[in-house]
This record gives sequence, structure tokens and C-alpha cells, in this order.
Amino acid sequence: MKYFVKIAFILLLIFSIGSATRYVHNTGVVQLRVDDYAYGNFVEFRYSGYDSYDLLWRSFIAIKFGGWVTPYYGRANDDGVLYTSNFTQFQPLELEEIWNHDTIISPDSSDTTIDSTLAMAKSHYAFGIDAIGLRIDQWVESSTGLDSFIIVKWIISTPETLEDGNILVMFDFDVPDFDYDNDQVFTVPGHLAAGVRADTINPRSAGFAWLSHCDSCFLVNTIDWFRHGRNIDSLVKLMSGRFWEGSTYCPSPPCPPWLDDAAGDVGIGVVIHVPRIVPEKPETLKFAFIAADYPSGVIETVERLDTMKIEEKTIPKKQQLSLKVFPNPFNKALWINVPDECTRLDIIDGSGKVVGQLAPTGKHILWHPKGLPSGTYFIRAITNNGIFVVKAIYLK
Repeated sequence: MKYFVKIAFILLLIFSIGSATRYVHNTGVVQLRVDDYAYGNFVEFRYSGYDSYDLLWRSFIAIKFGGWVTPYYGRANDDGVLYTSNFTQFQPLELEEIWNHDTIISPDSSDTTIDSTLAMAKSHYAFGIDAIGLRIDQWVESSTGLDSFIIVKWIISTPETLEDGNILVMFDFDVPDFDYDNDQVFTVPGHLAAGVRADTINPRSAGFAWLSHCDSCFLVNTIDWFRHGRNIDSLVKLMSGRFWEGSTYCPSPPCPPWLDDAAGDVGIGVVIHVPRIVPEKPETLKFAFIAADYPSGVIETVERLDTMKIEEKTIPKKQQLSLKVFPNPFNKALWINVPDECTRLDIIDGSGKVVGQLAPTGKHILWHPKGLPSGTYFIRAITNNGIFVVKAIYLK
């Protein structure tokens, strides 16, 4: 137990923002806030070596596939008025932990402060595009050992094939948050990673490391993103690597997607070109938030993460033995979280009649109650570990 006390300080805060939930992952060196009200966003990342100032103005995901008129995105800034997202929540935020912990509730305005507590944890929620059923499962993992990084994983699944897509993951670090207009960018040679240094005198830094295999990815950066972030055309340019076109840095194309000497209010990110996503093969995006006293510390952490070859699950997985549905009540479609070792899923109406069956082909199944009337239905999962039933209310 002494060993765990020494290496942990890892999580936690839980409190409500309306109907939303908030957790803070804390390794004792860095902490990342997660919410399920700002879909596809992160707005707070702190580093103990910098008096715990918030180093993140916004970080978000944006997606655009062939045939789409505009991208889907989540964009936020410190809970401010610029927050916007056209994603839909599919599943509320939940927490897995290895050891018991004491819940600490300590909100501080729009920022978050927490007491130290013992836990090793993973948080999860899901959001996506309701119109086509595209789903993004977000996992955030807190490892032990007073690490200077926190790992995020987005798993994108779709019920229909999508082609010719670009996915942007954007990081707008302000090091620190009150001094944002003199930051300097740097890259990590040989790695899909980048960082932001406070200024020419102060070396404190924050950055990211891309941990997923990627055949067609490239770094992008911006300047004055506070102004450009409100504009969808600027977002589309950034996603296609054309952000610098027409600027004083590059009056006429072709222009590089990354400018090495960008300084000021800068943002950094990575664009992933996805030729195709098919239903049977989800796309996994995995990266780490990093902070350090010097750019060399960020670079060393990137190299360490690469050397460690972190496994898909740094925290041992608990077997999923429960059957869950969301939203409930529902009026168009119902997401079903399938228990492990499930062999059959039945849809049963209020009279006890089986009105449908679903093939348990994945962890999450989207059910459309076509041709069925409004009312109470029961979802029954038959597994090797037992039979599970949950009630769902269908409202047309």
C-alpha cells in the first residue's frame, strides 16, 4: 500500500454542471479536466511545475468526410461564449477506477481545483453525429508514477461506410493562460508531436504526442486562432492544410501546413487523412497531453512514450457485465452497450412478446425501432455470464 501512496495522487473530482458530469484526472504532475457537456473538447490542462496555471485554452476534434457540406466539430474556450459543438451526446460520462477513493468537490469559478486523492482511473463517455449514427467513444487514462502526461483515446465507429475524410485534432496551449500572445512553437524531430513554449525567456512548455499509427498525417499550426476559430471557412482550411494561404507568411500557394517560426497566439495540431471507415473496423485516435519545465522535457516524454510502446489499455479492463442503454427515453434510435460474451440480444414489448433480435456484433449497437409503436420495451442480453434485462421507453 505504501508503494501506491507514493506513486499515486491520481484523480479526482466529480460534480455536476446542470445535468453534466465533470472529472479531473491528476497524476500529481499534470491534470486534465473532462466534461460531458462540451462534446469533443478539452478546456483545462494544468501543470504543477507552473503553479498549476491552466495551460490549455482549447483542444478539440473536427471531422469532415466526402460529400459533407461542413465539418462536425467541438470547439470551446475556458467555458466561454465561444463554446460550440454540433455533436450529440450518446452516453454520459462514467468513471472506472482500480482502487477506492474519496470524492473531492471543490469548484473554483470556471476553473477546477482538487485535493490529492488515491486512485488509478479511466473515464469514458460517447458523442457523435446523430443523423448518421457516427459514434466517438472518448477514453481518458490516468497512469501512476507522477507522470507528466495524460493519455486520451477517441474510437470512431460508424454504421455506414464513409470515404475521403480528414480528421483534425487541435491544441491551443497558452503557456500560461494569462500570457498567450508570445508563445513559440516547436516540433519533435522524428515524431508526430509538437509543443508550445511560453516565450524566448521562459522555457515552460506544453505539447502533444500522437500515439496512433498513421500513414497519412501531417502537423498543422495557426496564429491568432481566437479570431479564426469562430470561422468555419478557417476551420476547413486548417483541416485541409491550407490555413496559411493568403497570409503575410504565404501570400500565394502552395503553402506549408506547418510554419516553423510561428509565434504569438498560436495553435498546433495534427490532421489525419482517412481514406475510408467501415462499420466492422473503427478508427482509433490516440494521443497524450504533455507538460514540462523545458521543451527538452516535452521531447524526452515523447521519446519515452514511443519507447514504452504503451498498450491499448494501460489500466486492466474490468469485464463489462452490465447492459446499458442511452438515451432513455428515446425517440429515434437507442444505443445499446453490449455486455461481454453476449450471444443474443432480444427486443421485447410490454406484453412480453419478442418483437426483434439484434446480432451482438460489437460493444455498441444502434437500434432503430422501425414499425414499432411508442411504449415500454425491454432489451434482453443473453451472455455466458447470465441474462441481463434493461427497460427502455420509446417516445415518437
